[in-house]
Amino acid sequence: MAITPSQWSHVLTLPESYTPSAATSGQTLVITEGVIAKLSTADQNTFWNAVQNGGGDVRICTDVTGTNQLPVEIISLDNVAQTCVIWTRKATYAGTGELYVFIGKAGETQPAVTDPFGRNAVWSDYLLVWHGQDIAGAIVDSSGNQSNASVTGSVSNAAGAFGYGQSFAFDGSAGRVGLSGNLSGIQGNTETALTYQANVKLSSPPTTNQSIIGSTIDDGSAIAASWMMADNDDTVSGQSDTFILAPNGRSERFGVGGNSANTSSHMLHGLWANGSAGGEALDGSEKYLDGTFVTSNPISEASGFVNLHANFEVGGSADFATSPINGVIDEVRFRIGLLSQSFIATEYANQSDPASFFGTPTISLTSGEPEPETELHEFSGNAIVSALSFAQIRKITHHNGQALITASATASSTKAINVSGGVTVVAQSVSLFEKLNTFNGTASVIATSQSSASKLVSLNGQATVSVTASASIIDGDLEIHSFSGGALITASASGQAVKVGIVSGSVNVTASISAQASKTALLSGNATVSTSTQSLLSKIANITGNAITRVTTLAAVLKRVTLSGASRVVATASGTFFNAESNVETYELTVQGRVKAPIVVQGRVKSLTIQGRVK
Repeated sequence: MAITPSQWSHVLTLPESYTPSAATSGQTLVITEGVIAKLSTADQNTFWNAVQNGGGDVRICTDVTGTNQLPVEIISLDNVAQTCVIWTRKATYAGTGELYVFIGKAGETQPAVTDPFGRNAVWSDYLLVWHGQDIAGAIVDSSGNQSNASVTGSVSNAAGAFGYGQSFAFDGSAGRVGLSGNLSGIQGNTETALTYQANVKLSSPPTTNQSIIGSTIDDGSAIAASWMMADNDDTVSGQSDTFILAPNGRSERFGVGGNSANTSSHMLHGLWANGSAGGEALDGSEKYLDGTFVTSNPISEASGFVNLHANFEVGGSADFATSPINGVIDEVRFRIGLLSQSFIATEYANQSDPASFFGTPTISLTSGEPEPETELHEFSGNAIVSALSFAQIRKITHHNGQALITASATASSTKAINVSGGVTVVAQSVSLFEKLNTFNGTASVIATSQSSASKLVSLNGQATVSVTASASIIDGDLEIHSFSGGALITASASGQAVKVGIVSGSVNVTASISAQASKTALLSGNATVSTSTQSLLSKIANITGNAITRVTTLAAVLKRVTLSGASRVVATASGTFFNAESNVETYELTVQGRVKAPIVVQGRVKSLTIQGRVK
């Protein structure tokens, strides 16, 4: 079944790096967080931000068009802890292809376990697969063939034998994970070819004979067999601290690698076949340690793989083993038929080091656009940094306290630095933030609706700087900086706020409706400077105390300086304030309140109203 890549936001491309000695069939492969860690820090963040927690949206194909989908089993995927264990199966593996992992589809769930691309299909060749599941829940066979396992005695979970995922952990006491009865699909002792395997990491070299995989008989008549064990003193081979694979009973025990039963991580494979009965090339048993063939031995009797009819178990004490294992076991598998040497070697290369098995991965948008470089780092306290809907946040550093940095709807937030306290920095709807730094206290910097906020520096206290509706707080020679106290700098409706500096106290500077606020500096106290309705506010400086300077309705204010005390200067109805030194027109000048500073009017004045006391 094909998928439609455009329904997913991103695709992770994994080149196959390991080349087997011969192509393999039905090769199962694991992808872990170690593979994702080969991406750049920015691309790792992209992956974990895009993929759904739990991995419901993960789909794997052998082509970027999504035509050839592969079955998937998600053991775990935590996009907060940034860990994952993902299994898939390739019909043919030659080490020359690529895997395409599609992620980023909201609301998607994994296919049903019985689906052709679900869990069971990954393990279609197996009778039993136990990964080392959480013993607090149902221990489910991933092949779908066996009933749930039960836990007896002291068994817990620990990190997997090769460091990822989790395993069954045994402490040397009588604990085991097992089935009540033989493996479903096994016909007594009449099978002619079997492969059994496990990954093992001992806590210490064995001091006794410790069972790894075997069987027991519950009627009390006998202990059946231990087919895989760690042996402290193998009297058959004359080796100590040896792994033993004994599919056909005590008389056919052969050691696998002298002194290998140590505290390192190991993968064990045992193959058994009655070639004379089943027409297999193998007539006897083969043993593999860490993907490498160790030995092959003939079978002295054709009675079959011993005691497969008894209760199957992992970690318990059975037959020649005198005690349970002390260590961890995972990836326990049984299958009818024999694995090739190339398959086993590939399996070890993949599971022992998934990161090296694959080449250098890449991640991109399914649209084909490359993912931009992104750096998010050094957050502390209750900080939230998020990018929504193909947004970008780049080079945001040093966030402390309750900080919120957000870019949404194909927006970009770049180079935001030193944000502390209860700070909100938001860009929305195709907007841009650049070079935002040194925010302290409960400051809010907002750009919305195709707007831009650039070079915002040194906001302190209860400060708000915002642009809305195609407005700009912009770059280049235009700088907004040094806000403190309860300051509000706002440009709205296609307006601009530029070069606003050194604002302190309860200050409100506003330009709205295609207006411009520029070069506003040295505002202090309870001052309000505003323009509205296609007006211009520029070069207003040295405003102190309870001052209001306002122009409305196609009005302009230019180079108004040195307003102090409880002063208000207002222009209304198509009025204009011009440079006091240029002897040009000033229309509809209204001075209200107590004015301490001299009022100088040069040029024609259409009307002049003075209300209140004028010094």
